[in-house]
Amino acid sequence: MPVPAQHTASSLKDTVTAVREQTLRVLVTFDPASAERAALCCQNGRQTHCIVQPANGPYLPAVLTPDASSPGPAPAYLLILYLAAGEAVMLFPPGLRFTIWADVLVGQTVQGKGLIGHGTTREQEPPTP
Repeated sequence: MPVPAQHTASSLKDTVTAVREQTLRVLVTFDPASAERAALCCQNGRQTHCIVQPANGPYLPAVLTPDASSPGPAPAYLLILYLAAGEAVMLFPPGLRFTIWADVLVGQTVQGKGLIGHGTTREQEPPTP
C-alpha cells in the first residue's frame, strides 16, 4: 500500500535552507605542540580538510588552502566552507579568532580532536553564486 507524501514540492521549497560556498581570507597561527600536523597542513600549496570552531560556536567542516594572491611576507590562507546566507558574517566577522581542528569526536558531546592552530578572519569574499 502506498504511503502518502507528507510534503509537496512547494512546501519543501519553503523549508530548505540554501548554502553557498564562502571564502574567507585568514591568518593562521599553527600550534607549536602539534608541529607534525601543522607541517602537513597546506604543505606544498595543498588544500587541507579540517574542522573550524568560531568562538565556542558550532564545529564546521572546511578546507584550508594557501592564498597565493596574498601580498606581504606573512603566509595567508583561504578558508572555504559552506554556509547559509548571513552565517559567514555572523560566525566569522573580521578580527574573530577561531580554532582549527584536524577532526572532531562525536558522542554525548562534540569535541575537537587534533589541534592544528588558530586563525583570525581578515576579510570575506562575496559568496560564490
